[in-house]
Amino acid sequence: MRKTKSLNGMWRITGAAPDAETVNLYGKVPGEVHPALEESELIPDPFYGFNTAKVQWVEKYAWSYERDFTANVDGAKQVLRFEGLDTFASVYLNGELLGKTDNMFVPHEFDVTGMVIKGENNLRVDFEPAAAVAEKLHDGTLFGCFDGPRINIRKMQCSFGWDWTDRFVGAGIWRGVSLIERDAVNIESLRVEPEINGNTADVWVYINAENNTAETQPVLATVVIEGEDSRETVEIAAEVPPEGDEICAVIRIPEPKRWYPAGMGGQPLYRCMAALTVKGNVCDAAEKRFGIRDISIIERDEDLGERFTITVNGEEMFCKGGNWVPADHFVSRVTPEKYRELVTLAKDANFNMLRVWGGGIYEDESFYDVCDELGITVWQDFMFACADYPDTPEFNASVKDEITKAVKALRHHPCILLWSGNNECEMNRAPEDTTWPGRHIYYDIIPSVLRQEDNTRPYRYCCPWGGKIGNDPTVGDSHVGKWFDIAYRPAEEWRKVIQEDFSLFASEFPVQGCPQAESLRKFIPEELLMPPTGDIYEHKNKDNPHSGRTDGMTHQRFLVDITNKLVGDTDTAEKWADFGGVSQGIVLAAEIELYRSMKPKTSGCMFWMYNDCWPAVGWSVVDFYTRPKAAYYFVKRAYAPFVIAFEEREGKLRIHISSDSTEDFAGKLSVGVLRLDTSEVVTEIVDVKLPAGKAGCFFESENLDALLPEPENMCVVAVLAAGDETAAKNTYFKAPPRDVRFPRPKLIVQREQRDETTHAITLGAESYVRCLKIGNLPETARPSDNYFDLLPGERYTVTIAGLTADEAANMTLGIVANKFV
Repeated sequence: MRKTKSLNGMWRITGAAPDAETVNLYGKVPGEVHPALEESELIPDPFYGFNTAKVQWVEKYAWSYERDFTANVDGAKQVLRFEGLDTFASVYLNGELLGKTDNMFVPHEFDVTGMVIKGENNLRVDFEPAAAVAEKLHDGTLFGCFDGPRINIRKMQCSFGWDWTDRFVGAGIWRGVSLIERDAVNIESLRVEPEINGNTADVWVYINAENNTAETQPVLATVVIEGEDSRETVEIAAEVPPEGDEICAVIRIPEPKRWYPAGMGGQPLYRCMAALTVKGNVCDAAEKRFGIRDISIIERDEDLGERFTITVNGEEMFCKGGNWVPADHFVSRVTPEKYRELVTLAKDANFNMLRVWGGGIYEDESFYDVCDELGITVWQDFMFACADYPDTPEFNASVKDEITKAVKALRHHPCILLWSGNNECEMNRAPEDTTWPGRHIYYDIIPSVLRQEDNTRPYRYCCPWGGKIGNDPTVGDSHVGKWFDIAYRPAEEWRKVIQEDFSLFASEFPVQGCPQAESLRKFIPEELLMPPTGDIYEHKNKDNPHSGRTDGMTHQRFLVDITNKLVGDTDTAEKWADFGGVSQGIVLAAEIELYRSMKPKTSGCMFWMYNDCWPAVGWSVVDFYTRPKAAYYFVKRAYAPFVIAFEEREGKLRIHISSDSTEDFAGKLSVGVLRLDTSEVVTEIVDVKLPAGKAGCFFESENLDALLPEPENMCVVAVLAAGDETAAKNTYFKAPPRDVRFPRPKLIVQREQRDETTHAITLGAESYVRCLKIGNLPETARPSDNYFDLLPGERYTVTIAGLTADEAANMTLGIVANKFV
């Protein structure tokens, strides 16, 4: 039977500078040099203040990892397996070179049969400086956005810096290491492919068996498929020659339970267990968890013309989500617990999709496991982004190995709905251009691997892709968004600017915002928090040097300008954090509401970006510390099963309702004009009948100026209800929020500690409440809602998980608004 000895733990690390100066320390494996240096107090926290500049020397050093281990070997074959080496490594066992590596993304195995000593052994891994190797390979002929040399090496591309993060080019054994003893035969890979046929599913199981002897081995393969209330077994006798073979089995499951994305159905998961027995001894076993579902893409129909609609089990899906980047610049530090926390936050915010962006990593198995469990689907890019890539035999061979191993590792996860060749490498190219650098990877290498290794999901050459240019909003998916344009238009036109946007499927649309003040203080020194135009903010909110702008505007200047224009000026760190967060939420919510109101022509939206890899001011809605920003709650409401959207069109106001419910809806839409100074409201009731998963326009006003003659003191209130249950609500202000004269409310507050870690607070007021913030919460507290509005007379209960009674006593309530009367 296979035996595995972990070689994780503390390793000796030595760094050698170009001038031969050395650094000696101990560090964890899995791990990387930067965290090890920080833990040994040899460098400051790289993420705090301007410390980035103080750690750039790390990339110039050659680093060695070394440890001793005891072995007691008796298997037919011994293998050293490294799940991840970053990046140019030479591996030595007892002083003998086993081999060299050049790809961060793939596991590496070294046959050490006969080389491992019974007793004490020494293992050493020497890393060349990756940045120096990249520079040496770069001749300047190929373009790489943000850093040219990065394109030449297979390392996490954003480690060289991007327009939202800094440069941290490190090294290390970033995933686990083990010594594996294999028996006569072993399972190299286990492939599970369900095929739905009416009311049954045929589960095709392919066992890639390796023979570790010089003789053909008689093998009994046992395959078990287990569901919640079913168990099917098949046994196959086979002979595995010395060069290995593939064993195939098929098991039929009657009336299978189908896997669905969140909000469309359940997520039942099956287990496939396989074992190989030789002469009565179990030599190896493997297990995969999988789901049964069918995926396709509608790209055109007779009624709507061009479309880009993903279907799951024959049902159309409106994709709601965000773009995922590595959860830490030092990816070895991302734990299964952090993956679960981030994916759960996405599920709680009504997401059903995350796009794993192509400049990061193929995430750990635990990320995809929790996505499987929670129904968060994954748009999976391969790891190429914003660049031309080499087309040499050596580079292509490494890429093919990478793609093959990534697909084999991830293909059993039902959450992955499609593969995408890259991020933005083709977005500005015309279809007739067939000679650009890197095209061979996406059009030849990846499709050939997928034909061999996975035919259960669609493949897209690029994200975005389709049309007269790669980023055509009228064909396929596109990267769009109007956030930047708001800065150049009058404040009162901000919603009209957003309404000029269109996409069949918005796979990226960017909006920036500020983290909460508690997070800001963890990475920006107190004396630098104000004003928000200081150098620290330019450092923590990276700009795009390829934008082509000549007006001096940077990402941070856009954020400050738009925040001042929409919400108001800021003079304290708390106000800046709140206003800068709320401005992001206002724009994101309006974008999402627009896309959802366009159903079924538009079939999905994923904003840029969901999470962050370092503490920053920028695009994410959940910050590096996993604390939701203000915008997270705006997104949560905009992604709710029912949403109300406002549209300014031809001097009138239209109200759209969009449903992602699986059931038909029948209820009432109340539309009222509310005076903020008196709380007087004049309401019109509209009957609403909305089929499951559809959208429609249910109200159109007369002249908008006549409807709201005092825009600084009036708003339109829309409430959708079925009986006594509110399904959705929204408010429309003709004036930007900074100019509205909001009443200063007298809150009615009722609190209840429901258990040791769950607090509930019921809030109300007799006047309109603008953007009520529950503040001074610990980092782990999770309110069910925050930064929300209250209508006059409304009573609204928020539950706060992760909050003790003592912590609840310190909780504060505040209003995020510019003007009060």
